Amino acid sequence: MPRAEPRTGSTWVRSLATATIGGQIIWLVTIAVAGAVEPEYDPARDAVGFLGARDSAHPWIFWIAVTFAGASCLALATALLLDNRVGWQAVTGPILIAFAGVVQVMNGFIWPVDCRGTIDAMCEARELRGDVSWQHVAHKHAFFRGSAALFISVFAMAWRFHGDPKWRQAWFATLAAGLLSVVMLIVAFHFFREDPHNRFGLVQRIGLAAGGAWIIGLSLGLLHFSPSVTLKATRNPRPEPHDPTAQRT
Repeated sequence: MPRAEPRTGSTWVRSLATATIGGQIIWLVTIAVAGAVEPEYDPARDAVGFLGARDSAHPWIFWIAVTFAGASCLALATALLLDNRVGWQAVTGPILIAFAGVVQVMNGFIWPVDCRGTIDAMCEARELRGDVSWQHVAHKHAFFRGSAALFISVFAMAWRFHGDPKWRQAWFATLAAGLLSVVMLIVAFHFFREDPHNRFGLVQRIGLAAGGAWIIGLSLGLLHFSPSVTLKATRNPRPEPHDPTAQRT
């Protein structure tokens, strides 16, 4: 009867990579739902984090969504470490991705913003006066640091792929994607600088989509390069045929 092999490192890698893809899909779908049910919310204008503001209509939707996003980054980082964790060249990228995942989780339940700046004029006045909680301030600082960590992880993973025979064919494409991201970041900065209030949401969503594509792309790479589980058939050994002459002396 066929039976599965014992759970090995490659099996864990594939399971975590699959969970990462699922987490990113849940994050994207849930954010779309949260934006649709939030009163006065404009995705092109308003930051994603405003969906989880203390004064938003359904902050728990964003909190759950961002928890899935962060957990999927942590799952991916673990899978990458299981795939190769020898030396700084191998672990720098996963550490940066894990940091981004922790920040995302923290920016949900633990560090929500107090109010919705581009929706509520009083909120912007409170920010200018410094009349906001430390969680509100931490949310904004953490978002930019987490985004920077995820961005730098592209170059860290290109460095890792260059020294890994299994992934070496992907290193140049990864480096090119990182350089393209730099160009897109410069263009987005000029685009955002002209009218930050009306375009921040759009620019942020482009960045989040690029980050999600990066996370899913790494997960697909792990599924491609990690061998799948095979089933082995176990058979009862057949007894040797009896040779009556063997008993003769």
